[in-house]
Amino acid sequence: MTKLPKKAVPQKGKKLDDKESFAKKESESKPKPKPKTAKIDSKKVIKDLRVKLTDAEIQASGAELADLDQLLKSVKQEKKDFNNSIKKRIDDAQEQFDVLSQRIRERSEIRPIECKVSFDTPKIGMKRTTRLDTFEVVGKDERMTAEEMQLELIGKSES
Repeated sequence: MTKLPKKAVPQKGKKLDDKESFAKKESESKPKPKPKTAKIDSKKVIKDLRVKLTDAEIQASGAELADLDQLLKSVKQEKKDFNNSIKKRIDDAQEQFDVLSQRIRERSEIRPIECKVSFDTPKIGMKRTTRLDTFEVVGKDERMTAEEMQLELIGKSES
């Protein structure tokens, strides 16, 4: 059984004849041809490629490199000085911290106190050191040095 092409249905108020119907169907079924374009043979692009430097460019780069070397050394020295300054501040703060911590822990601190050294006390050839603020004996009694014994003789002969 062969299929016959469908006839175009006339729109309201219009009547289509066979030629119009065929032309309409043919135009609907065939795709419209695309406009022809010219073929591109080449295009321009930019690429990063190695280029040999001129003597002037090398000399300019050398001068710039020397300047950067000086700047780098200067900045490194500045960093070193800054680090030393910060280290000193940290060390100073740590020392103060340690002293204060020890003062609190021991509930005392070392201070210069006026003392009296008594010769030939508690016996001849010995000496005793006593604090003058509390009159406590400081440490153990010690032997007098030869020099201190000479002072004792000089003092007795003058009286």
